[in-house]
Amino acid sequence: RWLTDGAETLAFVSSQASLLHYDASLIRPQGLRGGGVAGISLSGDAEVVYFGAVRTDDGEHGEPMVVTATGETVKVTPLAEYPAKGRATAGVRAQRFLKGEDRLTTAWVGPRPAASTARGEIVELPEPDPRRDASGTALDTTPDVVGRLIERA
Repeated sequence: RWLTDGAETLAFVSSQASLLHYDASLIRPQGLRGGGVAGISLSGDAEVVYFGAVRTDDGEHGEPMVVTATGETVKVTPLAEYPAKGRATAGVRAQRFLKGEDRLTTAWVGPRPAASTARGEIVELPEPDPRRDASGTALDTTPDVVGRLIERA
């Protein structure tokens, strides 16, 4: 999704279950010679598994949710439960790992989340959990793909 007016929230989720979000208005436009913008601060072998621009004022599509998955467990939490942090910080922990879990495989931030396997099989997500630092819920099948549910008219 393209930034339209700076009212969006930029969100990052790392493989180490760190979530960072901040107002897009904090980013100053750069020209062709710009050196880029600092995003999330990563440690060790962590990598970004999700980055996107999210509207938090879109009453039509619902409250943005944070979906995180380890391959074993899945967690859904309202984005509003996580405090915004500044650019180039590590953010806050979005999911507590259970024994045997050590990284997120999938993450997504946005309204009306829907999930599937890589083969297109629907995955029912657990109910939202308001605890921002809780562990995930074990499911028979965990999602490989998460995105916004689009209803046809």
